[in-house]
Amino acid sequence: MLGAFAIFCGLVLLAGWAFLIRDWIASVNWTIVPGTVRGALVEAARESDPFRPWEQKDGYRSVIRYAYTVDDQTYVGSRYSATREPFFETEADADAMIGRFPIGGALRVRVNPKDPKQSLLMRQLSLADALPGYLAMACLLVGVLSI
Repeated sequence: MLGAFAIFCGLVLLAGWAFLIRDWIASVNWTIVPGTVRGALVEAARESDPFRPWEQKDGYRSVIRYAYTVDDQTYVGSRYSATREPFFETEADADAMIGRFPIGGALRVRVNPKDPKQSLLMRQLSLADALPGYLAMACLLVGVLSI
């Protein structure tokens, strides 16, 4: 009985995790084009803790606005990551991040070739983003070994 329950939990976690990282998976095939920083600002924000989703935290988010061109059409984007946008506990940390993106500076933009309005700067997977996948694998392993 434990084996079947563990496998069920593992499959549910795996399906949820795949939904959360779907853009990270898809963006592996996105085209990389040159872009230019148009602006950067820090916003106050509230977010759930990825390790304790029932708790809300106050903090700051860095917003980087950038322009890029695909097929002679210029687009403007502000998405940083394929999974979750960077969140900082202090305004100084958020300022430090936008300091890496001076206005007019060059950067590389990942663009969805099927929909050039979709773009992002970083294709990264943090520990908090990967954790549900590891938990799913652990449940599946326990389930298989318990049968």
